[in-house]
Amino acid sequence: MLARHGTFALEAATAYNSLAYCLLDNGDVNRAVIVARRAVQICEQTKNISAGTKEKLAMCFSTLSTCLGSGGKHEAAASAVSLSVAICRELAKENPDKFGPNLALTLNNMAEGLAMSESSSNIGRLEEAAVEALQLMMPYFFERPPVLPRE
Repeated sequence: MLARHGTFALEAATAYNSLAYCLLDNGDVNRAVIVARRAVQICEQTKNISAGTKEKLAMCFSTLSTCLGSGGKHEAAASAVSLSVAICRELAKENPDKFGPNLALTLNNMAEGLAMSESSSNIGRLEEAAVEALQLMMPYFFERPPVLPRE
């Protein structure tokens, strides 16, 4: 039903995404996961698969990953953030200046999630994600002045 309403569907997904974080902040992890999954479903059902829809879907998968990880479901969280990274990678390939920073942040989220996992098999993936995130952000570190003045 929402899929037919394009922009409204994406606004609804954004609202669900925000609600998931509110629930998470209040300790209601189970409901946060349910709401985050709904945000993902709304984006996936949207017929207009524009870059904006893909960006929203990546954000929703990232939120779902955070919620799942907070509930101790680290493998499911890793799957969700992997989907987010794949979408961000596709978008960054098309428009690196616009979507490269999002990819870097999502890779950072992936590395943090892998660090929370108790599996030692994730060490290599963790390092790869962290290094790629730094490599993507390095040009921005040099082209923009520091926010705080140096002493």
